[in-house]
Amino acid sequence: MVGLDCHAGGMARIAIAGSFGYMDIGDEAMLTEDLRTIRSLGISAGEVLLFAAQTDYVSSYHQHPIANCHSSALIAPPTSEAVAKNRKTVGRRIKKALRFIKLKPDGKRLLQGCDAALITGGGTINSRPGASWSLQRIHSIVMEFRRCGLPVFLSGQTIGPLGQNPQDDRLAKEIVEAVDVLTVRDSLYSRRYMEAIGARPKEFIETVDDACSLPYEDAELPEYLLEQTRQYRTAAVNVTTYTSDTFEKRAFMAELIEQLLKRDIVERITLVSHSPVDLHNLWIINDMVANIWKDRLTIPDTRYWRDDSLKRLISCCDVAIGGRYHFIVFAGTSDTPFVGMTGNHYSYVKQDGFARPIGLTDCVLTERETWDMNGLLARVEAVRGIRLDVARRFPRPTHSMQRFARWLRADLGLNVGELPAMQRST
Repeated sequence: MVGLDCHAGGMARIAIAGSFGYMDIGDEAMLTEDLRTIRSLGISAGEVLLFAAQTDYVSSYHQHPIANCHSSALIAPPTSEAVAKNRKTVGRRIKKALRFIKLKPDGKRLLQGCDAALITGGGTINSRPGASWSLQRIHSIVMEFRRCGLPVFLSGQTIGPLGQNPQDDRLAKEIVEAVDVLTVRDSLYSRRYMEAIGARPKEFIETVDDACSLPYEDAELPEYLLEQTRQYRTAAVNVTTYTSDTFEKRAFMAELIEQLLKRDIVERITLVSHSPVDLHNLWIINDMVANIWKDRLTIPDTRYWRDDSLKRLISCCDVAIGGRYHFIVFAGTSDTPFVGMTGNHYSYVKQDGFARPIGLTDCVLTERETWDMNGLLARVEAVRGIRLDVARRFPRPTHSMQRFARWLRADLGLNVGELPAMQRST
């Protein structure tokens, strides 16, 4: 592999890494909007390097040149916890480790040809059950960018929960203090947890998720789904791992679906997945629903859907009920009434962090409220008839991406264009 040469006077070259590339449509939506902003600055796809978990998927999904899509392992080898989780034998782990030793110098050469780095895909700077590998991974990426001399813009994060694991707190503090600009997608929790661990960012901006500006009105949908939402009162129901990882939780979701239909709160239900694991769990939940209700359920296979199509599907429903953060974001930013189910404090921090600044805290259940069936159904009844008017509050591009554009041009002095006037926030 040939290293890239720095190109004084040429168009800026950007390295992008983060939590995308795992077939989570919400994180891909963040990258979709980030890439749209970058293109509007006149930076071509040939000047953007994407470091992702699944390069073929990312290249196809974002229509990005495969030659500029690289394995994130080049800049952040998996932690011991992640390797142990994903490889079953010691021999495979050793083979994988040797492969990283060979490839990592190429990652450094790629980065040395870049002018700046963007990290996107939120929800990584935290302590959460079984996912400290995510924090370790983002720490490795940030530090590799810094070792290569790249200025770093960390966009659209939620910081926290923290403050209980000293190792996690140390890594989080180092991340926050190493980047040049940090933007977060809430106005309470990230600040709270940064103060708790004593982290002092160089520049800190409280704004919204990068995907909040995702357009969807012209996205394509299968005709049978459009017809269903035209004819029937329909609920979009979603799960995340935290609301479907045990038999008891899946049984609760099946009972919720039955009660929504039995009480005539809605007439049809579309089970909406944001990732492959969601889809598999929804299939199991569908099988648990009593047969008399099954013909009222629809489960589209959304694994390879575009983010705008998924958002449009949610917008066509009368109410959205679920646990994925971006499922809630897609609902709120399309003025679709929603009820957020939070399987743990991490989920609550993210969902309430989105809802609180726009005055929709009553749409997000606490961890305790989530598993109270009568309370949950009452909340669905309460929100189902309301008319939201919050979508127009979200500028396109987001304030985070507007700052990113100014950072490249004004702060770093790179050769990029200005955002078109029609895209500026009023």
